[in-house]
Amino acid sequence: MDKRFYVGALALVCCTPLYAVERIDAMPQFSTLDDAAMANLRGRYLNAGEVLHFGVQLATVWTRPDGSRVGGAVALAVEPGRGATLTRYNLAGATTQGVSTAAGATPVDVTGVAQVNQIAGAGNHANNRTVIDLVEGRPAAGLPAGDGWQQVSVVPTNTSGTLALTVNGGAAGLSTQSVGGGKLSQLTVIRGNGIQVDNAMRITVGLRPSASGQGTIAASIPALTQGLSR
Repeated sequence: MDKRFYVGALALVCCTPLYAVERIDAMPQFSTLDDAAMANLRGRYLNAGEVLHFGVQLATVWTRPDGSRVGGAVALAVEPGRGATLTRYNLAGATTQGVSTAAGATPVDVTGVAQVNQIAGAGNHANNRTVIDLVEGRPAAGLPAGDGWQQVSVVPTNTSGTLALTVNGGAAGLSTQSVGGGKLSQLTVIRGNGIQVDNAMRITVGLRPSASGQGTIAASIPALTQGLSR
């Protein structure tokens, strides 16, 4: 059976924060890779000392039919010599009941990368968004306060390789995002009516700028993604 694999390139717009969690009106453009192209792909890597920052941010917002909202977010940041920190956020002005974050949690049972929506009822919407961002230097950690997020706590952590965020809507359903264990997943289950769920995930890798000022991130990206476009 002929199998086709699709790889999408997502472009970031710096003036639009990811965690405004806006609805997605247009699907990204995808290119097709055949079996021969996939067979020639090999792992990409960076030299030791090139990565200055690794971060994962997860955010979920539920909007009920009456306009009330519940939301939670978590930001994991890892930097050489500084260890790992986990910052938790609540959505300002929203109830936080049913929001949980966990380092070392078991990811959703999928293989590879998956976005799953299970919807029953009428007038429901579920949006999933994932961005992988390569930048120079150490980016600012955490979520922008202007997007309505209030910091709850910052703690050192050992993630044991996985990180998860769950918002439980009770009888209306739940949403879970997880990364780690070779898996990246976003799962939404809706059992009510007139509910909107927005999930957003960002993975950020901060790279060391070239000492000469040349060969910076613009040159690093093609090396990391070589073979993924045809």
